[in-house]
Amino acid sequence: MHDPTYRQALVSAWRHTFRHPGLWLLGLFAAILGQMGIFELLSQAFLSVANGPLFESFISSPSVSVWRLAWDGSASSGPQVWVWVAWLIVAAGAAAIFFLCLAVISQGALIFAAAKGLKRGDIAIGQAWSAGGTHFWRLFFLNFIRKFFTMILVTIVGMSALLAMTAGTIGAKLLFLALFSLAVVFGMIISFLVMYAAGYIVVEEYALVESLHAAWRLFLRHWLVSFEVGIIFVFANFVLIALAMAGFLLILIPVSLLNVLAAVTASAILSSFSTYILFFLFVCLIMFLGAVFTVFSTSAWTYLFMKMHREGVKSRLLHWMRA
Repeated sequence: MHDPTYRQALVSAWRHTFRHPGLWLLGLFAAILGQMGIFELLSQAFLSVANGPLFESFISSPSVSVWRLAWDGSASSGPQVWVWVAWLIVAAGAAAIFFLCLAVISQGALIFAAAKGLKRGDIAIGQAWSAGGTHFWRLFFLNFIRKFFTMILVTIVGMSALLAMTAGTIGAKLLFLALFSLAVVFGMIISFLVMYAAGYIVVEEYALVESLHAAWRLFLRHWLVSFEVGIIFVFANFVLIALAMAGFLLILIPVSLLNVLAAVTASAILSSFSTYILFFLFVCLIMFLGAVFTVFSTSAWTYLFMKMHREGVKSRLLHWMRA
């Protein structure tokens, strides 16, 4: 049988993504968990390097600062304020749980839809959603494992970066480079294992522990292929960022005309309106790109998982070297 190529996986995923635009809403929710790739680790590691340890960055974040101000204000107020703060915490927690459930179910639905759509071409969104709900708890704990280890790796990178910046010695900088490199490699491996385990859970109906064992065996057989495809998707993320920047510039053109009109008419309302329009359209653009790319990347990884598991995929790097 002809060995499948990465191009086939990407082309099939591209066609699947735009043949079923109904999946884009699922992609939007699934994007909350982070895409099925290694760019999440790289981006968080970069932010950790820029901002120091993860805990320090978390404490100094704007959202936490708002909560601290609300807490400090309520501490000196009466019981009514405490009731409002309690309701606010409950509402925020309920919203977080709700969107987390949507994200996990959507991830399972995308994997199921990709497995069915790439084989037969036709899918039912309702059936995919039901499949995502059926595998909810296994996927939830799988994503929890990924987030837990990602947080550990990012924290290690952030602490080593802080040490390198404060100490300023060559040894501290070499330690940071070594830990950063190891964190990237281990983070990539964790991402591959989680992606393959999710495929075993949804497509092959494996239990959680069984899926992790099978994912490890699959990775050992295709470790070079996994890294090659992971690097491809790192570059794909840079293309996505370029598209977002280009889209922002396109949005900026009509908004700039509104700003000029606001300056000519000396209208503060029109000026504020143009700012809100720019923000709203850019957020819509980011949501659209994130949703489409999540469907695309999930479909591509599912395609490759099915080929690896059932037929095997040969490394293109080894193929080129032999050629």
